[in-house]
Amino acid sequence: MLKLIGVELFRLKKRWLLYGLLIALLIFTVIPIVTSYTSYQSAISRGQEGTSITVTQIIDGQETEVVISDGRMSIANTYEEAFTMPGAIEGFFQGVSNLGSLLVIVLVASAIGSEYRWGTLRQTLTKGTGRGRYLGSKLIGIAIVVLMGILIALLAAFITSLITTAMSEVGFDWEFLTADYVGYLFASLGRLLLTLGVYFAFTALIATWLRSVTAGMSLGIVFMFADTIIFALFSASTGWLAEVAPYTVTYNTQQLGQLYDFGIVDPEPWLKPTFILLGYCLVFIAANFYAFRRQDIAA
Repeated sequence: MLKLIGVELFRLKKRWLLYGLLIALLIFTVIPIVTSYTSYQSAISRGQEGTSITVTQIIDGQETEVVISDGRMSIANTYEEAFTMPGAIEGFFQGVSNLGSLLVIVLVASAIGSEYRWGTLRQTLTKGTGRGRYLGSKLIGIAIVVLMGILIALLAAFITSLITTAMSEVGFDWEFLTADYVGYLFASLGRLLLTLGVYFAFTALIATWLRSVTAGMSLGIVFMFADTIIFALFSASTGWLAEVAPYTVTYNTQQLGQLYDFGIVDPEPWLKPTFILLGYCLVFIAANFYAFRRQDIAA
């Protein structure tokens, strides 16, 4: 099994698509942080020496000086939270939760569907490799690559936020780095992987079932957007349709997404959406193994 996983990692390492997707992920990780920094500097420069004005008003028959703020510094503070720690990492998890689903769909569909197009699947199975071991090692190999990509992007977000913080002269404040924050990082990483795992498992099923890269990508993307539309329609409905809405992928992803805010005071329950999304993953993976075992590879 380990040898098969190593072979899969070697194959993925040779694919240019993998690096293209990683570059796209890094770009969309760094850009929001840099954009927040430039917006912060712009707000600061416009607000210097003019963040507030003092006027004289008559209150209760007496002249009283009242300070009126123009709001620029509060806007600057909002941008500051987005490019400094820990706000930059919160933004990273929220952003990757959306973009990462699309990138995972493309990677999984390409990695699985291309095996049918190139004929390498048939060659591997004729050498005596069991179907279950083959598919399991392929899914694990792709999952390892996805995890490594997320960790690289997380490191890029951390380094970028350190640079922008130093350039802004805000000053480093490491008080947030506590045991609770470390737990938040691991928990957020787990939630992100679970969210991506649903689209990972569904795309793998479609690419295997239909033996096609195009079908895996297109139906994976359709599933992602269709679930969002269905959730919106069911939420606006009444009766049993409204009761079904909380079991959609979008709803449970949003429930877990609220926990990406490290400073949230009253977090939403996480256990139910975790089990629902995990159930989706297990059903799709089980269906994938079933379809692959019954598939006529020679056809």
